[in-house]
Amino acid sequence: MNEEYLPLMIKAKAIKAFRNQWGIAVLVALFVGVFELVSNAATTITDIVTNKKEFVEVLGETMVDKVCQFYDKWYVELLIVSLAVNLFVTIIQYGYNKVYIDIIRGKDARFSTVFDGFLYPVKAVATEIYVMVLIIMWMFLLIVPGIVAIFKYSMTHYIIAENPDIPITDAVDMSKNMMEGHKTEYFMLITSFLPWLFVIVLTFGLASIY
Repeated sequence: MNEEYLPLMIKAKAIKAFRNQWGIAVLVALFVGVFELVSNAATTITDIVTNKKEFVEVLGETMVDKVCQFYDKWYVELLIVSLAVNLFVTIIQYGYNKVYIDIIRGKDARFSTVFDGFLYPVKAVATEIYVMVLIIMWMFLLIVPGIVAIFKYSMTHYIIAENPDIPITDAVDMSKNMMEGHKTEYFMLITSFLPWLFVIVLTFGLASIY
């Protein structure tokens, strides 16, 4: 198979699978997207406060001052909300992944599946931490091994989403085996979406639904 055409084939398969389940797919994406938006907003506020000079050039001094005042007044509440939302998103991503696994395999996806991660919340968080630690360890060596590690462990969350009883270390090993010989293909698939970033910006995020 020509690797150049692989992303097109995968996307065509996805579009075909989603043909009769666009409604549930979009609903789940919007639901999770709201919480990710809140998380990103909290992170952005923190970044603005931490790097005032850089943001003054972009947003103007008045806007940055208002953000800093908001941060100073609501620091504790912002921290609590940020931690709670990040924890929620970390857990819910497993049900989110399971919804799309069901769709791509021709099953009738249900919105309630998005909450499946709460059936094993400790494991969901532990998996996220474990994979993150592994990637960071590889990053300490060099950037390239760190990127390769991201690809190697990229299937871990999907494996646990589909088989929550599997031990975390086994899921990591399965991901490594699954990605053996497919890292270049995965890289090509990811980069094939780069043009969509411009479309998403031009449509103020609406194109991300597709």
